[in-house]
Amino acid sequence: MDLTDLAQFWAKTDTQAAAECPMHPVVAHSLDVAAVAMNLPETMLPQIDNHPIDRRLLGFLASLHDIGKLGATFQFLRPDLWPTALEATPAAIPPGPRHDAAGLQILGQLSTHPVLKILFPDWSLSEKLRVLAGVAGHHGKPLNRAYQRPANLTPLDENTLNAARIFLDVMASLFQPPSFPGDFSEDAMDALAWRLAECLPVADWIGSNRTWFPYATPHTLTDPADYFWNKALPQAQKAIFKAGLGPVRTRPFQSAKDLLPHLENHALSPLQRWAETTSLPDGPALIVIEDMTGSGKTEAALILSHRLIARGHTNGVFLALPTMATANAMFDRVAAAYGKMFHPADRPSLALAHGKARLSERFTQTILSEKSLSSSAGIRKQPGESACMEWLASENRRALLAQVGVGTIDQALMAVLPVRYTTIRRQGLTGKILCIDEAHTFDAYMNEEMKELLTLHASRGGSAILLSATLSHALRTTLVNAFRKGLNLPATTLQDTHYPLTTLVSGTAAPVETPCEPRPGLGRTVTLNRLSDVGEAETRVIELAETGSAIAWIRNTVDEAIASAESLRAKGLKVQLFHARLAMVDRFEIEQDILRKFGKNSSPDQRAGVLVSSQILEQSLDLDFDALITDLAPADLLIQRAGRLWRHHREDRPVDYPQLDILSPSPVSDPDANWIRRVLPGTAAVYRDPSLLWRTARALFARNVLQTPKDVRPIIEEVADTASPGSVPAALEKEMLTTQGKNLSAQGLGRQTVLKTGEPYDPGTGQWDTDLQARTRLETDPTVIVRLALLRDGVIHPYAEDADPSQAWALSEIRVARRRLKSCPPPEGLQTAIETIRASWSRWERDAVEDILVLVLFESVDGGFEGRGLDKDDNALMLQYHKATGLMFPA
Repeated sequence: MDLTDLAQFWAKTDTQAAAECPMHPVVAHSLDVAAVAMNLPETMLPQIDNHPIDRRLLGFLASLHDIGKLGATFQFLRPDLWPTALEATPAAIPPGPRHDAAGLQILGQLSTHPVLKILFPDWSLSEKLRVLAGVAGHHGKPLNRAYQRPANLTPLDENTLNAARIFLDVMASLFQPPSFPGDFSEDAMDALAWRLAECLPVADWIGSNRTWFPYATPHTLTDPADYFWNKALPQAQKAIFKAGLGPVRTRPFQSAKDLLPHLENHALSPLQRWAETTSLPDGPALIVIEDMTGSGKTEAALILSHRLIARGHTNGVFLALPTMATANAMFDRVAAAYGKMFHPADRPSLALAHGKARLSERFTQTILSEKSLSSSAGIRKQPGESACMEWLASENRRALLAQVGVGTIDQALMAVLPVRYTTIRRQGLTGKILCIDEAHTFDAYMNEEMKELLTLHASRGGSAILLSATLSHALRTTLVNAFRKGLNLPATTLQDTHYPLTTLVSGTAAPVETPCEPRPGLGRTVTLNRLSDVGEAETRVIELAETGSAIAWIRNTVDEAIASAESLRAKGLKVQLFHARLAMVDRFEIEQDILRKFGKNSSPDQRAGVLVSSQILEQSLDLDFDALITDLAPADLLIQRAGRLWRHHREDRPVDYPQLDILSPSPVSDPDANWIRRVLPGTAAVYRDPSLLWRTARALFARNVLQTPKDVRPIIEEVADTASPGSVPAALEKEMLTTQGKNLSAQGLGRQTVLKTGEPYDPGTGQWDTDLQARTRLETDPTVIVRLALLRDGVIHPYAEDADPSQAWALSEIRVARRRLKSCPPPEGLQTAIETIRASWSRWERDAVEDILVLVLFESVDGGFEGRGLDKDDNALMLQYHKATGLMFPA
């Protein structure tokens, strides 16, 4: 067998390809991917001893990623392209593993090949495979352990091994890779395997793009060096740019107002001044910012990020938010500033990363296709104008590779979970600042993920910024110590209890805790008033409406929000309703209308009105109300909700002072077991620990006024304290202990699920094959997606209208608790129509038949719609939907 024979082995094929070039040879594809890997920015390269890997060595290792495609099992996938070097075409598919596993087996069986002996001097077979597992396992998850012990497997046929020997000779001659250090530790081997498994999928995805790497005919590979230097390398350099991964130069930090021009006419807040002037360490840092809503935490984080980027310690930032709505709002804010962090002549990418990113018109307008890049329209007219390459924008995993990313926290948490292509998310976060907003909002399960994520990020030299208005001392200490663990530092004790407060953690000194002054004019005194029942709350809303105030009433469940809105409407009030059980198209429309009415720049005439909402109002949207009524909730959430009250300065308001009306039972000293359930049954179902709510009510109503920032820390710590005498009433203790037990269980499950930092790239390090693998959040109330559909002229259409059918269906979605809705049987005669529209969905959507329901709606007399479903007991449900009210279930 010779090089001519080797060129007959195919790696990529297309049934639509022209007959003269129906496939792309293994040799050519391997060189394409190697060329891409060698040209990736330095920050994306694997490291050895804290230095980027030698690019010749990386090129050689990258060229081995698909060596398993030389196997007969893979080649038989296209019998018509069967290489003659493997002798006669078999009658049936030859037995053998998938090509990635076959690759590891080949490298194991050829471990004594001269180039591998030189590459790994005096290494044992298990040590070699420890690193090569990261090369072969380039499909997003580690390979089965069996293939890391190829001596125990059925040997591969000699023809395949001969082809592999020639392949190794060709690649060794071309790349001439240097040897690994002789004193390479097992920890260094494991770290390199992970980094190879993170880098090579990116190179493989780009190198597999046929537009960028056209198929080559076997006869063009008589000189692999010529193909590599004159075709693969130039194509790789262009492809990396088109993918949005080209090197981007940073811009020196000038000042906060230079970075954020909207601050030009305003004095910087004390927090923003601190961010602009504080001394930053040379290495990785964790910065925890605790300050009130409206203090400028986001701007402070961007200032700190630019300063760190300008120092050359990082190449970008990923801002992680708790929800899609908060991510969308943050994207708009970051889009106006991120370009100032980089050289104006370059084109850094800004990407939005969450499950509904493509529904954001603001994001889709920034996406640059190859067609736009080749036209004058694709060249930005203004420095800093936001842009994202189509390749990065095409899916969430890639979006994290952008220089600046904004997304949900879930996208970052998947970097520490045993999910496929967790490797890409690790690659995306490597070298970036990880900025996490609302760091106090995560439950016991997610906090375990957060801890591991901070440990991983610190261990790789990354910096992180945590933002919160209501972080407890205990949680701040936990997160700080998780970061210190990644720096190989012992746990520490934090001392300062001031508020506002910043905490700066580095690897060279003890944590520095710095009290900050509150933003002038932001501190306020809010009168607290208790409302004893729903009727009293409705009366309060009606009284306030007569003053022309901007009023919000936050209910703790969607059903209660709908019921309250309907009751107020029946009493003659014009009420807007906002919650999560709306089709995405209607939710977006209502959200924008709310921002116009109650946003920072709304006029008095626009503002007068009543908004009833679920808890989604407590985060994200920059809204400002004259009066706020809320159901009782845990203290940190109530403080967040209070931040929507008199949020911005206005010359004139219809009411004399800010008052927070809280619907709550009285926090009597000896409440009975139904203390909260009697007044707020929905709240009792959402917040399962009644003692937490009781301590919140006790802490607030004992004060009568909420003074911020003075009262924030004392209230948060008082409510978190369950050990002091009288902190847990006897009648509420049982439910508290039950909730604590569930939290401990969730905490344990989180510890069990996450991938531990420092462990090898091996399937035994995580539950890669269980249903736990995709859970960033532990669902206590599992949900299903309902896609609303309308019947027109016998054809089923999505409820939302859009030129792109996939967008239309996504805009028609609502997420509903599975306990409320088991299925949506199609009306008689429409089963075939349902199957037809399902066939047009993506493969993932078709496979999720039990998790994506189609609800066919018919118009009703009130301008809304009706449809039928089944509950968990197969009882028929008549569902109602109205764009102003959302999806409603029968009482």
